[in-house]
Amino acid sequence: RILNQKPRPITATLLLAFLKPTAHILGAAYPKQFPKLLRFVQGSYLGQIGEMVKRLGDDAAEERAGMRLLADYIETTLKELRRYQGKLPPPEEADMPAIKEPDNTDDAKDDW
Repeated sequence: RILNQKPRPITATLLLAFLKPTAHILGAAYPKQFPKLLRFVQGSYLGQIGEMVKRLGDDAAEERAGMRLLADYIETTLKELRRYQGKLPPPEEADMPAIKEPDNTDDAKDDW
């Protein structure tokens, strides 16, 4: 849905935040469509983001950085899709560290 709208200043950053942890799942679930989606973003949508960043002028350093990171990520991901025959390895971000169990608050009753 986001790709059907005009890009906003945060669009590249949001797309990258969505794609990084989910690309391996999307690639496995949609082996034909996912690379097409990435190529669309790379070939068409990044151009729209670039035009929007140009209009923002000199104050768009974060937007330019987000656009560059997204472009690099898509290029790398498309190469990895070809290298691994459409199956991406899970990213480092997908490994969730063990967390501390919550404190037992049974004895707090209504004190909190």
